[in-house]
Amino acid sequence: MRALLPLLLAGWTVSAAPPSQGDTSVGLLLHDTCSGANAPVCGRVGKLFVPGFVTHSQQKALRASKAYCELLGSPWECLDARERVLRQRPPDLVGAAGFADGACAAGSPRGCVLWAEALGCGRGVPVNVKKGLSVLRRQCEQGPPACLELAIWLDFPGARAALAGSVARANATFAAAEIALTNARVDRAAELLSQLPKSGGSWPERRVFLGAMIALARHDDAGFQAGVAQLRKLKPDAPVARILARIAAADRTAGWMPALIAAWSEERKPELRNDPFLLPSFEPQSTCIPDEGEPKIAAPLATPDGFATALAHRYHGRPRPPPSPALLEAARAHTVGPDEGVRLLAVSLLVEPFLSPEQRERSRSPAAAALGQMAKAHPQDAFFQLAAMAGPDAETAPVGPPALGKLESLVRGGALRLPGSSLRETLTKHLSPDDFRDFGLSTAVEVVLDIDLERYLERVLNEPGEADRRIAVVRTLAGELARSGWLVHLFTGARILSAVAERTGTETDRALAASTLARGQRLWSGWTLFPRMGRWPASALPDELRARGFEDEVGVLEHYATLGAE
Repeated sequence: MRALLPLLLAGWTVSAAPPSQGDTSVGLLLHDTCSGANAPVCGRVGKLFVPGFVTHSQQKALRASKAYCELLGSPWECLDARERVLRQRPPDLVGAAGFADGACAAGSPRGCVLWAEALGCGRGVPVNVKKGLSVLRRQCEQGPPACLELAIWLDFPGARAALAGSVARANATFAAAEIALTNARVDRAAELLSQLPKSGGSWPERRVFLGAMIALARHDDAGFQAGVAQLRKLKPDAPVARILARIAAADRTAGWMPALIAAWSEERKPELRNDPFLLPSFEPQSTCIPDEGEPKIAAPLATPDGFATALAHRYHGRPRPPPSPALLEAARAHTVGPDEGVRLLAVSLLVEPFLSPEQRERSRSPAAAALGQMAKAHPQDAFFQLAAMAGPDAETAPVGPPALGKLESLVRGGALRLPGSSLRETLTKHLSPDDFRDFGLSTAVEVVLDIDLERYLERVLNEPGEADRRIAVVRTLAGELARSGWLVHLFTGARILSAVAERTGTETDRALAASTLARGQRLWSGWTLFPRMGRWPASALPDELRARGFEDEVGVLEHYATLGAE
C-alpha cells in the first residue's frame, strides 16, 4: 500500500532526504571501535563526514547518532538520538533526557529548552524546577524561542521571584500575554500587559501593539484604531504596523482573521517568524507545564471530572508513556457509564497507540463493546457504524460480502462526521478553570479516536472478489476521512487513496491521492508555521502523527516547512 506514497510525495513536495554525503558506517565505526586514546583521532576522521544520513534501520541509525553525540559532541546528532529513543515503545525517557543534556552542553538552544523541560516535568530525571528555570532564563536572554517555554512556567510558585528584574522575565511575560490572547483569555492578557516594562528598549511599542490587539479582541474599535495610530508613529516601517493599519482600514464584518490574511498578502507576505511583536517561531518541542501531572482539583478517577482532567494532563505530557493501571482501569469503567461524551473519551484512551502490548490486549474487549453500543445508539451515524465494524482489532474485523454490503450502505447514507466536537466539548465541560489556565484546548490537548481504519479498509480493498465494488467503496470512504479536518485522518485517507491508485493504476486516482497530500501540507503550514493565528501550543502535532505511523509524511512536511513553504 505504501509503495506509491514516496512517488506522490516526490510529485507534490520536496524530498525529506538530505544530500547523500554521509554514511552510517562512519557512526557505527566510531561507536564500535573508537574509545579511550583513539577517540580524538576518530573525532577528527568523523568530522570529515556530514552526519545527515538516512537509513531504514532504526537501530543502526540510533547507534550512529549516539556515537556522534557521545564522541563528537554534535548537537544535531544528540537531538536525533533523543528523537529515536523516544520513538521506542515504551519510550526511553532516561536516555532522552541524557541526550537533551548533551545537546544543551554542546551549545544547542533547542537542546537547552528540551533539557529544561526534562528537569521541570521530571521526564527521565528527578524534578528540579529551579534548575530548569535557570537553564531557560539563560537561553531566553540569548534568543526568543526559550522565552516561549519560560512563559508557561511563570505561574509556578516562586518562578517570578526567581526571575525578578531580568530581561528573561519581561520577554516571557510578553509571550505569556500573547499566548493568553490567542486562546481568547483577554482579561488575562490585559493583566500581563500591566506587568511589562513601560520604558527602555522596544517596550513602548510592544506595549502599544499588545494593547491594540487586546482592544481588537474586545471589539473596541476606537481603542484598536488609537493603538494602531500610535504604533505607526513609534514604528512606521515595521511590517506588523503596516499590516495592522490595513486591518484598521478594512471591512472586518467577516472577522479580523480574513482581514489579517488579506492585509498580509497586500504587504507581499513579509516574513514574520522573527518579528519582535509576535510569538517567536519555534522548532517542535514538548512543552512542559511544571506540575502538569497534578490536576489543580484532585477529583477521583471514578468521576467524569476527575477522569477527563487526568486525561487532559496526560495529553500535555510529552513524550507520552503508557497510561497508569489506575487510569486505564478507570477508562474501562467509564466505557459503560451514562455520559456518552465520557464513554467516547474512555474509548479514545483504550485504543491509543501509546498502550503497551499487554494493555492493548486487555483493552480490546471493553473498547469493542463500547463501540458496539455507540453504533446501536446512533444507527444513522456513518462514523460510529464504521468504527464498530473495524473495532479495536482491524486484523480480525469482518471484510467479506456482508461487510462490503454494509459499507456500501454507509456510503449511501451520507458523510462521515468524526466526533471531534463531542470529544472537545466533553473535555471543556469537565476541566477545572484552573487547569491549563492560558492554553485552551489545542492540538497539544487533542483527543483522536485511534480506530485503525487504514488497516481495515486496506483489508476490505484487497479481499478477493467483487473488486470494482471494493475499490469504489474504499475510495469514497477514504475521501470522506480525508475531509474530516484532522491531519491524522487526512493522512489516513491519503494513504488509502494511494493504495487505491496503486490498485487501479489510473491517473485520476493518482491525482486524487496527491491532491489530498497537498491539502495536508497546507494544513500543516497553518498549524505549525503560523500557530500565532490559532490556538497555541501546536508543537505536539509531529509527535501525535509519528506515533500513529506517519513518519514519512512528517519528515517530508517538516523538511518542506524549513524551506519557508506556505
